[in-house]
Amino acid sequence: MSTAWESVAATERKLRAYVDGPHRDAERPLFLYLHYRDVHGPYLPPAPYHAMFLPEGWSEEKRRFVDATAELRVGDEVAPWPFEKPVSYALSQYDGEIRYTDDGLARLFDALPSYGVDPANTIVVVTSDHGEEFKDAHPDDRGGVGHGRTLYAEQVRVPLVVVGPGIVQTTVETPVELIDLAPTLSDLAGLSKESARTFRGRSLRPALEGRALESRPVFAGGNHGRGLVHADGRSYLRVARSIGGAPIDVSRRPDPTLEIEYAAQLFVDREDPGQRTNLIDARPKIAARLARELAEHLGGR
Repeated sequence: MSTAWESVAATERKLRAYVDGPHRDAERPLFLYLHYRDVHGPYLPPAPYHAMFLPEGWSEEKRRFVDATAELRVGDEVAPWPFEKPVSYALSQYDGEIRYTDDGLARLFDALPSYGVDPANTIVVVTSDHGEEFKDAHPDDRGGVGHGRTLYAEQVRVPLVVVGPGIVQTTVETPVELIDLAPTLSDLAGLSKESARTFRGRSLRPALEGRALESRPVFAGGNHGRGLVHADGRSYLRVARSIGGAPIDVSRRPDPTLEIEYAAQLFVDREDPGQRTNLIDARPKIAARLARELAEHLGGR
């Protein structure tokens, strides 16, 4: 039985076995997809990462508890955090997972030449499928820990880093979607325009080469009438709640025994990046326009 944090090391061993195998032809194009799951619950980074981001001034009792969690095995039950403010503990371990995975990626990139991969002729993409929430405060929301419950910024804003030949070092301010990644890689690899038309997203190649990227609405979610549209610096959310209850997890089918009510929220992201002030009543025309955008998008699913 392995420790819960060994997937980075295990992934590296599998990769080494692949590139050293007789079936690997260094002259042929290579597409490699690696899915590191360490930045995911349960948050159990190994030492010394488990203690890198602990709040200052923690007692020895608390640190001993954290040291014990670093030795847990897969399948072990994680003891409840026995002190006040459990979110601070979860967040410190989440940050440790990020740093651990970051160091694993650095080792991978440094080893590319030994795998027969020319870094100067390689496109590297680092991204994530979702973020995590840690009791973040939002209007009419109880707050939670983890993901899959809401579509607020901490869940849907994820890193997207693209490095490769001909790609300029720049920060693209125009919002994009993860469904844009496949057509982008297809375009950069020189595949036919016909294959690119099979994707729902768009190529981000203009932005990666330093050119302007057309701004357009971007969407998230969509399960059972719930969703998010972001346009012109504003986020419009259609949320679902049980009658008198908390928001329904966006990743799951609503319980048919519950009575569901829908509500809407509007945020101006530059002024309110934490999405704490719902402007749905103060900006009715903007809300109505974004509601139509979202309804049209959901209708096509």
